[in-house]
Amino acid sequence: MSVIIPFRNRELRRLEVAIRTAAESAGSLATEIIVSDFGSTDIESIRSLCERTGARLVHTSSPRWSRSSCLNRGIEAARGQLIQCDDADMIWYPGALERHATAMLADPSYILNYQVWDLPEHWTSLVLEENCFDWDRMLADAEIHSRWGHGLLLMPRNAYRRVGGYDERMHTYGVEDLDLTKRLRAAGYPQVWAGTSEDYLFHIFHPKTSVQAKTDPKVKKIVDRNRSYYRNDPSVVRNILTGGAGASAPLVSVVISTHNRAQYLRESIFSALYQTVQDLEVVVVDDGSTDHTREIVESIGDARVRYFYQEQAGISAARNRGARESRGHYTAVLDDDDLMLPDRLEIQLAAIGSGVHGCVGNFVNFDDATGELATWSDAEPSLTGAYPKGGFAGHPTWVIETKILRRLGYDESFTSSVDNNIALRALRAGVQFTHCDRIVTLRRRHAGQVTETDGSFQKLGSLLTRSWFRTGVSPTRKEEIVKRAQASKSNTVKTDLENPQLLAYLPDHLVDRTVTVSTISSRNALALLSDSRVSSAVAVYGDHDELLSASGTFRRATWTDLTQFRRDGFEIKLETAARRSSPAAETDFVRSGGVDSTEITGDITAAVQRIREAICAELPLDALLVELPADADADTTMSFRRTLATPSGRTALAYTPFTDPLVALSYLASTTRVGVLLNRSGPLDTATLLTLVNQLSPAAKGNQ
Repeated sequence: MSVIIPFRNRELRRLEVAIRTAAESAGSLATEIIVSDFGSTDIESIRSLCERTGARLVHTSSPRWSRSSCLNRGIEAARGQLIQCDDADMIWYPGALERHATAMLADPSYILNYQVWDLPEHWTSLVLEENCFDWDRMLADAEIHSRWGHGLLLMPRNAYRRVGGYDERMHTYGVEDLDLTKRLRAAGYPQVWAGTSEDYLFHIFHPKTSVQAKTDPKVKKIVDRNRSYYRNDPSVVRNILTGGAGASAPLVSVVISTHNRAQYLRESIFSALYQTVQDLEVVVVDDGSTDHTREIVESIGDARVRYFYQEQAGISAARNRGARESRGHYTAVLDDDDLMLPDRLEIQLAAIGSGVHGCVGNFVNFDDATGELATWSDAEPSLTGAYPKGGFAGHPTWVIETKILRRLGYDESFTSSVDNNIALRALRAGVQFTHCDRIVTLRRRHAGQVTETDGSFQKLGSLLTRSWFRTGVSPTRKEEIVKRAQASKSNTVKTDLENPQLLAYLPDHLVDRTVTVSTISSRNALALLSDSRVSSAVAVYGDHDELLSASGTFRRATWTDLTQFRRDGFEIKLETAARRSSPAAETDFVRSGGVDSTEITGDITAAVQRIREAICAELPLDALLVELPADADADTTMSFRRTLATPSGRTALAYTPFTDPLVALSYLASTTRVGVLLNRSGPLDTATLLTLVNQLSPAAKGNQ
């Protein structure tokens, strides 16, 4: 068990009593006591006290007090399976913590609040100066504290993680404990009370917050705002943009099942990694792909992306494997050719309230060849809403508790229409969905979709599931349900489809983006300033000419760039997003098939850089493949990778002479436009190279 005592500029005598009585109350149970200090001025005195009493100090610099943030920092550093939230004014009854913690370790399915007893003011000197702990006298003199406003909570660590901890919008103090308890109960943890029989918890006198709130306008404003969050915010999970520190498992698993879609998969994964909510993992289940799916996933180089290969068993089996491998409390479904808008998880997690198991949202279809956008309307995600047409919101927008997906399972006898099948079974099983009524997913339309390749079974599967779903409903009841469904709200996309906030997150080959980025990391600042696509750059240097920070406007940012910026902690602001004009500009270069040859003399790096600039001026490239001399050393190879990025930002892949250029070209088949610089002593055989390009896998057709 970890006992967390929040602290800031209080009496050290109070803190010492809290530490010592908590340790005695924990008895023989393995317990750590953490003093989470939040900006105290005399930190050395606190450190000395912790060393003397065996407590562990976690210090956070902060100009203002926030009990919520202070407790969260302490819990993030804690090592216990159980978390006991304490205060610096508390006196614990001997053995009480040990008894309750031992019971919870055996059954970690509930939370426990302690009834607090308020000692009168004259007891302050008795306990702090005379170390007088006459339990019978203390109990006789104390007044039982209202359960409003005190929440010394004992909880399983997983419960804390489940709801995102104390709400850090609630600064200073006031109802943050009640709010956490309310959300834990909404998440399914029953509340138990203790503190009335041989497990008393006494509170050393200090002026009540409620009294201060009545006399101090500043305190009143803070407490009123905190109470407003408590009363009016129905969400269960909080701090979703800052959570995840020290977590053993992510909050959300984004699950992608794929088969031979390498050409789309990279951007789908990047769209998950670019979320404003970073407490996530991406689970990719490869259902027997024969293309270069594995290489695409491994090239992303992010530890949060977990890859699982299986022999081809179908989409349902792949999704069931994804549910088994997921570690997140929630699963966000993402198809391998779709894209998540950056705030998808933020929006949907905030919409999940008490008694709700999952959230669905709107999506917009886009044509992968033309970029044409089309809206989509869907029914309410309820039994009534789904009845008339036998379905509801698109599966690629689901965020749902992972355990529910595991229990329901996808029907492995279906080759398609599996989404509709599990949706209707979920409703009949009592799963409660809410609709966020926001666009959260961009759905790609292309010739390789299941609708095109397995349309016959998709229709049959949908018919079978719909028939089962409606079984047992009388004609009269059917009419009532249809009327009610028609009267209910229909979630229709109502937005400007040419809105830059939407266009910006289409695939790279359809849009040009400009973003402003800034960083306070000297390493990241140096990398930013050295990129040729950055304009209007501002650098900040210290007194000793050290680079402190930088910002700049980044042109033609790709999904790769955006994801890397997010991963490196850059602040990112979208400036412009415009549809990209046809890459096949009418120039001699393009009409020749996009192939040219140039004799290189002198410094090879400088020459290739000039070629890169000349080529990219004619034809925007998504990737550049460079063949290096056979004797190229490691430094030369790294130099190429650093300097030969395309304007769209994808780092050049450098190879020593290709034994078969087709291998290298196939590796990059997921890109739309590949530039190739070959190192040959004789003239370039254009016909041979074009033959190699045309021999790429069918999945790469249409690449230029």
